Amino acid sequence: MDDSVSQALGNFQNVLEVGGIIAFATSGVLAAGRARMDWTGAVVLGIVAAVGGGTTRDLLLGELPVFWIEQTWFVVLAAVTALIVIPLSRTRVRRYSERYDFLSIADAALEARCGRDKIYRAIRDGRLIARKFGRRTIIRADDFDRFLDELPLLELGPAE
Repeated sequence: MDDSVSQALGNFQNVLEVGGIIAFATSGVLAAGRARMDWTGAVVLGIVAAVGGGTTRDLLLGELPVFWIEQTWFVVLAAVTALIVIPLSRTRVRRYSERYDFLSIADAALEARCGRDKIYRAIRDGRLIARKFGRRTIIRADDFDRFLDELPLLELGPAE
């Protein structure tokens, strides 16, 4: 193969590797943000998401040491990406009612930390009021607050 073609393909592979590291590190940090993890947990999850697939590949193929041991820039790039993305992932810290008058089914499920099926079941059972807005099903924030307030309180028995 021609040297210029070979070099172009090598450069393209590097661009894909960098893009993949950034994308997967961002994905890990956003997941950590949804779980409200601290900075350390978010950076670790970002690094694991970024290099985990390649590490698994190397281990299954028996290629030791794994790629990021010899090429540490993969881990450094994942950590730097995580540190840049962390402040952006904290956007959901405020409660929904401080931002919106309405929630979608997905937003309600996220806020209640349950699946959408449980939200739909509460609507079907008449415990949660929902409205149709075009094709979307929406829930008023105060109806959602009322629904949460009407849930039974947790009663724990005495400790043994």
